Amino acid sequence: MNDKITFIAPAPSKLSDEFYSHFLNGNFCIQKCSACGAWHHIPRQRCAHCGSFDLHWAACSGNGELFSWTETLTAPLSSLQEDVPFTVALVQLEEGPRLVSRLSNFDPPDLALGMKLRLKVQPVADEFFLPVFEPA
Repeated sequence: MNDKITFIAPAPSKLSDEFYSHFLNGNFCIQKCSACGAWHHIPRQRCAHCGSFDLHWAACSGNGELFSWTETLTAPLSSLQEDVPFTVALVQLEEGPRLVSRLSNFDPPDLALGMKLRLKVQPVADEFFLPVFEPA
């Protein structure tokens, strides 16, 4: 499997900037509601469970399970041509939310639903890191 990651910058916003900034310090954080304790990803202004605006960033374990995946054989964008083939996964984090991420350091025939995964923070540009998962 190809572990190269072409960097496509996310649209700048206060919440996405905050999410990605935690990786600079070696942390993986997602939002947690102070009112009801629900974890959230994708970052948002308001809790989807109770409606509270009292969300804060909390460190995550970086552990999860493979919920679903797809192997990309044809580049959806010309800028990704050098990356194919690559695998995109939906990872069920221990904390509850699901996160879309690339997978690395695996053999495609070994992938299985529920497979234990761990976070690997991958540098992709100057002072920019992406969450990537690999088998635990």
